[in-house]
Amino acid sequence: MLRRLLILALIVPLASAGAQSNTSRIVVTPAAPKMVARDTLRLSAQLVDAGGKVVPNATIRFFAAGGHFEGNVDSTGLIQSGAVGRIPIVISALVPGSRPVVKRIEVDMVAAPAAQVMIVPQPSRLLVGQRLPLTAVARSAAGDSSAEVVRWTSSAPNAARVGDDGVLAAVGQGQARITASAGSASTSLDVTVVALANGTVTITPPTMRARQGDVVRFSAHVKDAAGRTVDGLTPAWSMSSGRGDLGTDGSFVGYEPGTYTVTASYGRLSSTASVSLADRNVRKKPTVVGAVLRTAVP
Repeated sequence: MLRRLLILALIVPLASAGAQSNTSRIVVTPAAPKMVARDTLRLSAQLVDAGGKVVPNATIRFFAAGGHFEGNVDSTGLIQSGAVGRIPIVISALVPGSRPVVKRIEVDMVAAPAAQVMIVPQPSRLLVGQRLPLTAVARSAAGDSSAEVVRWTSSAPNAARVGDDGVLAAVGQGQARITASAGSASTSLDVTVVALANGTVTITPPTMRARQGDVVRFSAHVKDAAGRTVDGLTPAWSMSSGRGDLGTDGSFVGYEPGTYTVTASYGRLSSTASVSLADRNVRKKPTVVGAVLRTAVP
């Protein structure tokens, strides 16, 4: 009989403790944690009961649950961010005689405000009627890509206009300063728009044979009606018929065998070139240099 009483005396507190842990919860401050990459953030947490009252004598511990490249957290809740990303954190609250209460959160690590803006390409001269897509990349002082919205403006829209999408349109003869801004950071480029009544465009080389994956570099040249070269113009490059990549400098890489058409456009003036890609057909007998049986992972 005495033994049964002792067992009951041990069971009742444990049952009560289990019921308490089921109704208790962890409250984290800040509630939606977000921090700047390569900075620190202090988290705090409390264990509260069903009525919202703080549970005394609760020991709070913080643990990183992955994302060690993005950052780390010590047991006291101090986060040290390593890169832009998201780090999962597990928080445990333990009261003597009770089951632990566990909560999992994720902390977003975002880039710092933009410190610089880069424009690609950077044209200096355009022909009237030409449209050229521009790309602006905003980066923080640490080099992280900023999520801030880039705003485009032109000092002389009657000469060159730029839309919210970064497409630059040469409207009439003149000069304009094109500015891309993100937050307090900005950069500008000066563009001169010239008129050319008649002219011709040639692409070098006009035809090309290569293999898939090879880098083929095209260049475009504009001449006026008298055959004189018009220097300093930047074409808008485009490609068709296949999967590949065509840079703003005319560098082309085709991903699949076939015939591709590359176009250099200056508004009303344009020219095309073709490139035929053969199968790369790279084959080599593999050589086993080592082997190991891994049983730790499926």
